[in-house]
Amino acid sequence: SPSICRLFAKPAGEIPLKRHPLTRTTTAEDSARQRSDPSSALARKIEAQK
Repeated sequence: SPSICRLFAKPAGEIPLKRHPLTRTTTAEDSARQRSDPSSALARKIEAQK
């Protein structure tokens, strides 16, 4: 529902979880999971910055 989407909306610049948008994980946990996932856009972005 739209209210749920707003409730879990991420601030601009943050990458929302693709698989489980409603999980209550911290940004740090999300980032670590995305870094460990080679298919994630964040992982590609970090690799490109090295």
